[in-house]
Amino acid sequence: MQKKYYIVIGSLILLLLISWFEYLKTVYKVGIQSTLINVGFNVLMAILTGLIIGIYFDISSRKEIFNDMLRNFNISKEVINAGIVKYYSNFSDFDLRNSVANCSDVIIYLTYGQTVFNNIRDSLTSVAGKKNATITLFMFHEDNPFIDGLGNHWGANDQSYAAARIKQRVVDSQQTLFTYFSDMKARKKLKAKVKIYIMKRHPVFYSFYRMDDYILFCPSKISVDKSVKPIAIYVKDTLDKGSIYKKCMEEIKSIIDDPTSYELKQF
Repeated sequence: MQKKYYIVIGSLILLLLISWFEYLKTVYKVGIQSTLINVGFNVLMAILTGLIIGIYFDISSRKEIFNDMLRNFNISKEVINAGIVKYYSNFSDFDLRNSVANCSDVIIYLTYGQTVFNNIRDSLTSVAGKKNATITLFMFHEDNPFIDGLGNHWGANDQSYAAARIKQRVVDSQQTLFTYFSDMKARKKLKAKVKIYIMKRHPVFYSFYRMDDYILFCPSKISVDKSVKPIAIYVKDTLDKGSIYKKCMEEIKSIIDDPTSYELKQF
């Protein structure tokens, strides 16, 4: 604010001096006085021109900075509304085991998840032993038509991921989970409510892992190389209806609302 004040005062003084020198030019038209007045007048005009150019560039720079801030604010607003907390270039960089173990409401949506369930088995045990906790799993039925597409894609370079082998992995994963939770229930160790939705026709174009008010969102990769890890986006629940969290929960609801599309196992 002080800088603007000084610029305005300085500009007014310059204008007054220029007007005064312009007047002096009419009084002293010849001689040394006229020469000095003309020199002084030209110097003042040069200073005023420089000041005007400086003010112009200052205003232009401020406008650019303001526009940049506005753009960044709009981007930040979109990110905040989407609920994005952190981006992971590699799904494996996220600590899924501890994140699952420390919550009481788990929803997992994936194809069959043999590797994932093996890695977080102890975490699921921890949640399953909590009273009032819930574990809800969504995974492929062995007759899901999308398995053939995955087999054609993943099995192109590796026959261990051909459609028939994927179907066997799906069945094995299901039976492992059924046996695991049945055994916990028989030993009276199961305190949580467990539901497993075996999807007969829904795809898995992305997987996600809900942990209370947070979701780890994982878009499906394109690479046929199974060693390539997908990216992951860690998001939280927000009041925005368009947030990633809300969108995932809407998708889940659409599946649950169509009981003909799945088989349900409860423990």
